[in-house]
Amino acid sequence: MRRWLPPLLAVLLVLAPGAACAATPGDGTDHALQAEMERLFELRSRDPQAFVAQMRTLESQPPPTSREQREFLQFLSANRATFEGRFADAIAIAKPLAERAEDPALRLRAAGFIVNMQAATRDFEEALRQLAILLKAHTQLTPGLEDEVRTLWTTAAILYNEFGQHGLAARYARDVLAAQPSPRQACLANTYLASAGVEGDAIEVTDRDFKAWRESCRAAGETTVAFGFLSLAEARHLRKDGRGDEALTLLEQRSGEFEGTRYPRLVAEAYALDAELLFEAARYADAERQARAAVELSKDLPTGRPVAMAEKVLSDIARRKGDDAAALQHMQRHVAAIRALADEARLKELAFRTVQHEMLQQEREVALLQERNRTLDLEAQMAKAESRNLFLTFGALGLGVFGLGAWVWRIRREARRMRELVEFDGLTGFANRQHFASSADDALRRAERESRGLML
Repeated sequence: MRRWLPPLLAVLLVLAPGAACAATPGDGTDHALQAEMERLFELRSRDPQAFVAQMRTLESQPPPTSREQREFLQFLSANRATFEGRFADAIAIAKPLAERAEDPALRLRAAGFIVNMQAATRDFEEALRQLAILLKAHTQLTPGLEDEVRTLWTTAAILYNEFGQHGLAARYARDVLAAQPSPRQACLANTYLASAGVEGDAIEVTDRDFKAWRESCRAAGETTVAFGFLSLAEARHLRKDGRGDEALTLLEQRSGEFEGTRYPRLVAEAYALDAELLFEAARYADAERQARAAVELSKDLPTGRPVAMAEKVLSDIARRKGDDAAALQHMQRHVAAIRALADEARLKELAFRTVQHEMLQQEREVALLQERNRTLDLEAQMAKAESRNLFLTFGALGLGVFGLGAWVWRIRREARRMRELVEFDGLTGFANRQHFASSADDALRRAERESRGLML
């Protein structure tokens, strides 16, 4: 098994919440197995080697009959693969869980795990892309997934700190703290809020803040990795504030705690910072010892900050000894490490900008599609209104024609009635002289027109 993990992965492995595979009577759940898997889930961040060994034993047994337990065991297997350096296998194992695990909590946890693996293996762009998708889908706590959503936000705080986006990191850390976190989640959020403040000036931090944050971690029982990163941030805060002697004292007091975490990146960074502070305090022999220890721990992580810091200290010490050849060699390594850090920072910045551009483009496309839909709806409403107006117009015209016809019919009827009143006797109903004269005139004109004779 590999003795080290990618630095970012070492940080991320402390994040996962407690197991969510509930044991329901009658669903085929093996309660003893459930308890064992939950124990192993907690063990993986405290003692990775023991976790791997005990997972191998568990995986050699017959598979669980419950689907949820089989999927939970599969997730533990993905974690084991990371500790064995099989990161591609870990992603392949977790991907089906992220897509179709029966337990929604496990689906979200597996999706976050994949993001962590992608970031840890330097697939920065895809990690940020998938993280953005998850964050967009979980802007608020989801009932039944509260722990997983808070963990997702904590992951965002860590990743954005790693990518130099300290403002975003502080935002998500505060979101966790405002969402009724568990003591462990509060400790983690405070740790990365502190990092955002010290590394990027995203927030103003004080000694009182660090005291409160230390107490929150102790209350949560988090006195290893998270507490170590918090202590490292506090030492940097003290040095940044011009109190290098206090920072040195803090590091020396907590050196055993750093070493007890067994996380190379954390221990190497503590050694490198200690070496710089010891050099400033003119304790050159101690500074050289700590710097060499930092370099040794970082040999598998040549692009890390500890290498750049330690090699600079070693170069300065060699120059003081008059060993110009060694000073030049260490300075060359320092410059190489600085360049590698700058290259990685550019890659991270490019990945972040690329994903940000993609998300903005997607939002524009969605907005454009929504605008098109609104336009189509408006056009449909206008066409419907025009059809209604046309119907009303033709209806009104029809009513007008009908009304005109009725009026003409009424006029004619009235004219006929008036003629009858004039040409017929109202009492007897017999035609009178007026009717005779009118009828005679009509007959004379018809006879003259037709050139026919007329007889009375």
